[in-house]
Amino acid sequence: MSENFELWEDFEKNLNLTPEEEARINFETKLLKATIEARKKANMTQEQLSKKNKNKTISNSKI
Repeated sequence: MSENFELWEDFEKNLNLTPEEEARINFETKLLKATIEARKKANMTQEQLSKKNKNKTISNSKI
């Protein structure tokens, strides 16, 4: 995959995802956004969330 893409839409089309893959990505994206929103609403840092979930901070780095 050495092509250069100027637009996200062009890159996305080149991925050739199956409908199942797209559905999973969409689900995971919605889940992450909801988790981030809940963390921020609770005024929690990533570190506080990690301690509450007993996870390493790095595993929560995207949340």
